[in-house]
Amino acid sequence: MNLEEFEKKVIISRAAAGLFIRKNEKFTIKNIAKEAGVKIVEVYQLYDDKDEILIFFYDSVVPLYKMMISEIDDFDSFTAGEKLSNFTFTLFDLLNEQRDFVDHTYSRYVLVGYRKSTLKKDVTKLFKEFINRDERISTLNRNLFDGWFYGMIAGKYLALILLWLRDESDSQEKTMALVDKLSSFLDELLYSNVLDKGFDLVQYLYTNDFFKFDIPYLSKILNNLSKEESNNE
Repeated sequence: MNLEEFEKKVIISRAAAGLFIRKNEKFTIKNIAKEAGVKIVEVYQLYDDKDEILIFFYDSVVPLYKMMISEIDDFDSFTAGEKLSNFTFTLFDLLNEQRDFVDHTYSRYVLVGYRKSTLKKDVTKLFKEFINRDERISTLNRNLFDGWFYGMIAGKYLALILLWLRDESDSQEKTMALVDKLSSFLDELLYSNVLDKGFDLVQYLYTNDFFKFDIPYLSKILNNLSKEESNNE
């Protein structure tokens, strides 16, 4: 999909989201096209049905975010926690543009529907990129946080959106404060050298036969570290 097609799909999906919650108008392809200011044939060229149009409202979030951060010159200097906060607050803004639609459809299209958005998969991949591309994070820390970690974080993040939707405090300040605390905790976890020092000790004991043990997960990490050290020599 080229940029022009993507942008047109976004326009159609957001127009459809606004139309979907209006009870005085029929939710038809004809009316969606009218709302978006495009021809009916253009809608059918880009989408198979109305559900797919609404799902793309969520599917487009991460690609839109990536387009935004490509214009931030110093984005790579952000810590992983700062990137997470930036993404979270940007997503809240994007979703808030069609807040009523999100209130009515988030669970259906993101969490429990048989036809679900790719949002969780996209968020998982984005978080993994944030961490793996940050050279300030030690190899050990990156090895500890395997695929399960990114999937878990993405799942908790999607639950955080539910909290934001239900937050009745002024300007959702409770959710915003929680995002800040989670981001700070993530930075403490990722950039700490405590794990490095601890595993350096364990690796020394292990390789010099001070004690014998066979812990698969630990062995996997030590083997990965050894391979990376060999590759760097």
